[in-house]
Parts: sequence; C-alpha cells; structure tokens
Amino acid sequence: MAGKASRARAGQIISRGKGVWLVRVYLGRDPETGRRAYHNKTIHGNKEEAQSELDKLRSAKNTGALAAGADRRLVGGLLDDLLRHYRDNNQSIEWAEIVVNHLRPVFGKIPIPKFSTTHVGRYIDKRRGQGRANSTINRELALLRKAFTLGAEHDPPKVGRMPKITTLKENNVRKGFFEHDQYLALRGALPDELKAMLTFGYTRDAEKGKS
Repeated sequence: MAGKASRARAGQIISRGKGVWLVRVYLGRDPETGRRAYHNKTIHGNKEEAQSELDKLRSAKNTGALAAGADRRLVGGLLDDLLRHYRDNNQSIEWAEIVVNHLRPVFGKIPIPKFSTTHVGRYIDKRRGQGRANSTINRELALLRKAFTLGAEHDPPKVGRMPKITTLKENNVRKGFFEHDQYLALRGALPDELKAMLTFGYTRDAEKGKS
C-alpha cells in the first residue's frame, strides 16, 4: 500500500478510454484550505505522450512552477515582496513605490503562471499613450523584472518560469540627465532636508518623459 501511495503522489497516468489519458500529479496540501491538491490534465493520444506530459508536470512541480495554490499567486504579491526587499535592505524606496503604483493596476491581479509578453506589450502601449518616454518605461519594467527575479529566488520559488520582459531602445537621452543609479548615489549623499526635493524633481522629470 505504501508503494502505491508513493507512486500516486509522484504522478499517475489513468486510462479514460481508447486514446484518452488522465495525467495526475499530487501537489501537496493547499496552504489555505489544508486539503490535498492535485493537478489533472487530460491527454488525447498514446500512453507515451501521456508519459511525456507527466514528466513535464513533474519537472514543473520540482521547480515550483506547479504548486498547491500557485494559481492564486498574483503578480501583485511579487510587487509587495519587491517593496519589502527594498525596505529590508535599507534601499531608497520612494521611487520604487511610485513605479509600483503604475505597475500594480495593470499587473497586480494577473496569476503569476499566466503572465506573458502580451501583458508587457499592453503596458508599454498604455504608458506610451500617456506620453512616457522609452527610458521611463524601461525603468518601470526593470523593477517588474526585479520582482520576478526575487520570486524565482524565493524558497520555495514563487516563480517557476522567468518571463521575457522587453527592453525598449532609448534614442532620446538628453545631455546632463543622470540615470537611476546615479540618482540613488546622489540622494544618499544629500542631507535629509534636500532628499525630498531631489526625489520630487527626479520623479516629476521621469513622469513627463524627459529622459
């Protein structure tokens, strides 16, 4: 009995009729409900194709891309973790909070496994429609990419597949404007009474798309 239970948890291929197979993988206990969670997929084909699909699902489970409750994990949670990372590491968070306020309404409610380049493209179109420059959009998408990277590095991983997040070509860099890393370095060297003024000027400039 123990052997059968072990195999069932590793994965099962169950015949549902001629050329139809149910591939089933045990994911563990759902963290919210405490119930056993399974991932089921119906395959139309031969048993070798069903076995191939089972192998893919096992791999996804091992990397964390497939997990109990994973469908309820949202990109908004990754953005929360990103801001927490900034706070925990004593990094300047004002700019990150401003960017996350732009990212969250667009991406926040998307389940992590369903996030795609289509969502990124829509965000780019939206921000361009608001008159934002490519360099401003790139800074915003860089934070989104960082959020996914932190999710992939989480133990256990919250992100099993790193999405491709586009970097736009920047043709409109004007002389005298510093990049975000330079802004952070300057801000760190200023007294407290001047930091707020610098942050306001920098973010206002970025919001106008003056890059």
